[in-house]
Amino acid sequence: MSLKTLLNKIWQKFFKQNPSNDDLEEARKMLLKKNPSNLDLVYIIEHVRPFREEAGKMLLKQNPNNDDLYVIIKYVKSLREEAGKMLLKQNPSNLDLLLINKYVKSLREETWKKLLNSINHAFRYTVECVKSLGKKAVKLPERPKI
Repeated sequence: MSLKTLLNKIWQKFFKQNPSNDDLEEARKMLLKKNPSNLDLVYIIEHVRPFREEAGKMLLKQNPNNDDLYVIIKYVKSLREEAGKMLLKQNPSNLDLLLINKYVKSLREETWKKLLNSINHAFRYTVECVKSLGKKAVKLPERPKI
């Protein structure tokens, strides 16, 4: 049985009745004992609120990519700082930096520095391209003086 099928069955059970703590614990054990992939853990974090923190902890140990870390930062408040620090070490995009800045107060100064550096680098690159294009441009005749 795939994890997605298992999740759907659990959700159906949740919607039909108010699950007891024992039911929640049984579901948690079933889901997280199956050695879920990163994609499975992301699905759990996004859709199974009671298991978010545990799935997030597992995901942090499984070499998460930037998108995985994005999901942890967005949905698992207790793991935001740890996921944010990992993301900062993994060549984050400007969008990643903005996400960290939004959700992880303690990392705001570092994310702003990285964003400014990225913007400055892009600006310098653009200026260099424009300079080199200017050298290749056809010279226009001077305007007559009136």
